[in-house]
Amino acid sequence: MTGLTTHVLDTASGKPAEGLRIDLFHLEGEVRRHMKTVKTNSDGRVDGGPILIGDSFKAGTYELVFHAGDYLRAEGIALPHPAFLDLVPIRFGIADPESLGHNTDDFLRAGIHGNGATDHRSVSSKTACGCVSGIPC
Repeated sequence: MTGLTTHVLDTASGKPAEGLRIDLFHLEGEVRRHMKTVKTNSDGRVDGGPILIGDSFKAGTYELVFHAGDYLRAEGIALPHPAFLDLVPIRFGIADPESLGHNTDDFLRAGIHGNGATDHRSVSSKTACGCVSGIPC
């Protein structure tokens, strides 16, 4: 089964990020269409299987928006205003819907490290906020 999954870890607490809201958008040019809102479970994953699956899992540009600020506040962390990380968007493309898409995000108290795979054939490239690789977690 092909689809897009995600797994969010809170590395500062050493546990999965339970209860984190994630919004999924599909982008077509300047149009950003909301597709779904999900929350992570006790394992930091989304219940019910892939976030995108079947006919909705098609080639295109997408964005996952992680509500990191709300998650950290719910964990009892006092954040400044404005918070350094509040809404954390990760924009990605799916070139081949037949490949597995997986995104893992490790939230730190002061930053985020993303290690996501949206295509098994993608090429590794390191960025300031993390790396993108073709190796699913």
